[in-house]
Amino acid sequence: MGVIDWISLGLLVCSLGFQLVAALCAILFILKRHSSAALENGPPVSCLKPLCGMDQRLIENLASLCRQDYPDYEIVLGIAHSDDPVLEAVRGFATSCPVKIQIALGERGRGINSKIRNLRNIETACRPDAAFMVFSDSDIHVSPHYLAQVIGPMLDDEQIGATTCLYRVDAPFSLGSTIEALAIESSFIPGVLVAAISGTIRFALGATIGVRKSALQEAGGLEAIEDYLADDYMIGKIIANAGWKVILSPCVVSITDAPRTFRKAISHLLRWNRTVHSCEPAGYLGSVICNTTIWALLFLLLMGGATGLITTCLALA
Repeated sequence: MGVIDWISLGLLVCSLGFQLVAALCAILFILKRHSSAALENGPPVSCLKPLCGMDQRLIENLASLCRQDYPDYEIVLGIAHSDDPVLEAVRGFATSCPVKIQIALGERGRGINSKIRNLRNIETACRPDAAFMVFSDSDIHVSPHYLAQVIGPMLDDEQIGATTCLYRVDAPFSLGSTIEALAIESSFIPGVLVAAISGTIRFALGATIGVRKSALQEAGGLEAIEDYLADDYMIGKIIANAGWKVILSPCVVSITDAPRTFRKAISHLLRWNRTVHSCEPAGYLGSVICNTTIWALLFLLLMGGATGLITTCLALA
C-alpha cells in the first residue's frame, strides 16, 4: 500500500469511529427520551410562531400546538404584512382553538433578518408574566408532550438558558423530501448528537428553541442578532456566551414542508451547507472527514480487488 492508500484507510477508520460514537449517542438520547417525565405544573409559557405565506399543513401544525398537556401557555402568531393570505386562515382557526391565540401584525427593528423583525414584534404581544418563550417554525408538527419536554429541563436546572430540538421529515413522499430526510437522518442528526455528547452545546436549531426569558435578555435579546442570517444558531451562541447552558431537549419534532423536487432539495442542502460552513468551519470540515461513504468508495477505487471490496462493504454495512 502506498501513502495515499494509507491516508484513505486512515480517513475511513476515522469516519467509522465517528459513526460508532454517533450510534452510542443515539442510544443514550433514546434512553433519555423514554425517561423524561410529564409536567403537571409549570410556569406560564409563550409560544412564538412567525408566519409568512400559507404552508400546506399550517393549520394541522397549529392544531398540534393547541393540544399540549402543559398547564399554562399561550400562542402568539406573527404576520409581518396585513395582505399576507395566511392572516385570514389563522384568524378563522384562532376562534376554534381551545388555547388563547394572539395575532401580532407588523415588524419591529431595522435589522436585515425579516424573521427576527417578526419575532421582535411578536415578543411585545406576549404576556409579561411568562418566564419562558418557545420559538418554532410554521412547518413544525409536535406531539402533546412537546412543551413539557422543551421547558422541563430548564425547570430542573436553573443554569440552563435554552433548549433546542432535533427534527425529522414527516412521511417523505417525493424525491426531494426523501433526499432531505436522508441528509437529516444520516448526516445532520448524528453530527448534532455527537456535538452534544458533553451535555451542552453552543448553538440552537430553528425547528424549536425554548429560552429562559431572563437568559435571552442577559445575552442582549433578539435585537442582538437581527443582522445575522443564521438566527437560530446565533440565539444558542449568544446565550451560551452569556454563561448559560444550552442543551438538546429529549423532544423530536417533525417537518411537514420538505422540498418536493430534486432541484429544490439540492438547492436547500447547498444553502444549508454554506450556512454551516460560515457558522462552524471546523465542524463543517469534520462532517466531510466523517462521511464514511466518501472514504469507503475512495478506498475501493484505490485498492480494488477483494481487499478493497470487502473493506468497503463492511464500512457501508
